[in-house]
Amino acid sequence: MYRIPCIIACFVLALLYSCANQVAPTGGPKDETPPQLMTSVPKQGQLNFKGDEIVLEFDELVRTDNAKEQFIITPRPTQEYQIKYRKNKVIIQFDKPLEDSTTYSINFREGIKDLTEGNAADTLRLAFSTGHFLDSLSISGKVKNLLSGSPASDVMVALYKANDTLDIFNSPPVYLTKTYADGSYLFENLKNGIYNIYAVSDKNKNLTLDSKTEKHGFLAEPIQLDTSVTNIDIPIHFLDVREFTLQNARQSGTTFNIKYNKYVTDYKLILPDTTTLTYNNFADDTHTSIQLFKPIDYQDSILFYIQASDSIETVAVDTLYAKFEPTQRSPVSFTTSTDLKRIVTKTPVIKAEIKFNKPVRSVNPDSLYIYLDSANVIFMTQENSTWNTTGDILSINQAISPDLFVTKTENQSVPSQFQKPQGVGKITTPEESSPDTKTDTTRSPTVSVPPHLYMGQGAFISAESDTSKIFSKDLSFVQPNQLGVILVEIQTEVTNYIVQLLSKNTVVAENINGKAFEFKNIEPGEYRIRVLIDSDNNGKWDIGNIKANKEPEPVIFYENSEGNQTVTLRANWEVGPHVISF
Repeated sequence: MYRIPCIIACFVLALLYSCANQVAPTGGPKDETPPQLMTSVPKQGQLNFKGDEIVLEFDELVRTDNAKEQFIITPRPTQEYQIKYRKNKVIIQFDKPLEDSTTYSINFREGIKDLTEGNAADTLRLAFSTGHFLDSLSISGKVKNLLSGSPASDVMVALYKANDTLDIFNSPPVYLTKTYADGSYLFENLKNGIYNIYAVSDKNKNLTLDSKTEKHGFLAEPIQLDTSVTNIDIPIHFLDVREFTLQNARQSGTTFNIKYNKYVTDYKLILPDTTTLTYNNFADDTHTSIQLFKPIDYQDSILFYIQASDSIETVAVDTLYAKFEPTQRSPVSFTTSTDLKRIVTKTPVIKAEIKFNKPVRSVNPDSLYIYLDSANVIFMTQENSTWNTTGDILSINQAISPDLFVTKTENQSVPSQFQKPQGVGKITTPEESSPDTKTDTTRSPTVSVPPHLYMGQGAFISAESDTSKIFSKDLSFVQPNQLGVILVEIQTEVTNYIVQLLSKNTVVAENINGKAFEFKNIEPGEYRIRVLIDSDNNGKWDIGNIKANKEPEPVIFYENSEGNQTVTLRANWEVGPHVISF
């Protein structure tokens, strides 16, 4: 007999629950209109506001979305605050009253959306004053990535009082805003004064700069704000400006490793005992660790000095002892990687770079050659190959005769540079070689052997006495009519600069201080042209240093009359000239 009352009670409870929860209505046409602000407390431009609560009322049900990230309140409140929404209202409650005689500006960005379709009220701003005057100055501009020229979106732009000890490293800013998708930013309702301006990607959301992981930029000269200013553009980039320090130096397996806290651009080892030969190189591509290899005649610990520099030219000098204890660990395998460029048949030059993970102690020249055909084999010599200072990169640059790409008559002789030099010992012939880098199988004499770079077993011996494996890589040739030419014209009074041709963000060609020139033999594709300006005429482009208040030297990108940076090149095209003025 209690069944009906129980059913009624459950129905009433369900109805009450559904009424208490704010949900989007269903059915009807899609709502594409963002919520409209009807009233606010305080009102837009209100003076002498003394409350501790801001209330915005809209024409429909709303919700907040990541409000603490999206709402930008400037100057930054020092007190805690809560953001809530209820039906068609958004409420900001402060724990303490706002600062007296201060103009506040709130940019709500995309933090308030309607409940039905999530349309954002993305142009909503509110400005008011707790005093009798409303500040009305503004700063606007764009933030872009320095070396790519692309817009930098969702980047924090920060203002600090120029005469204050607080800065981007030690304190949140006084005023802050964020960039939009096109890199633009806007400060409104600013107080007149002198400000330092910064832009920071602020990945960790702590409102300060961590240069290890965050892009940043700044202007060296403070902004004297007594009238609104525009076009304050800030380029940003990665540059680790932390103090450069040695973290540790100790044996790791068969090597002695020297570890730094950041990227090392260059280093130099000095051994008081000049009779000791110690091979060394960077342990990996991070360039944070340098490895020393045990000398063949090692007897006792080795005293040495190391001078290392970082990307902002800080130099660290340390005195160390390297000691090699007996170990059960085996040396890491000796590996190589090869970059072999395509060869243009009209002006053929063989360019290759072989990288080793360990320094090379010795080379067997009989086992390293370029095979063009049975009559033309080029051996590596000091004239066509060079080593870097640590002996782990071999660069090959060998011009060959264009006649090789023309049908020969029987009376044509083979150019002398392709003949085997006198006194060179027997080598593995091309017919005995194999492109297989793992096994040295025999080529069939009836199979045509393509031109290739060949490295025989044991061609290189490392600092740890292990030998390189067999390696063969075919040469790749391209006809001039498969490539194109890009013409460039520079109009400037500047004396020192570098013009670079970019494919995506990779430099494929460059020219130094040229006025009218061409990039020849360029693969078809889409490119951009970048100019790095050497303002201080020191012979290089400088990336700057925020700690030293030194901005990066200027970077300029080619743009056509429509503002497009892309240069499109097709096979057998000659495009340009592309005029760049600065």
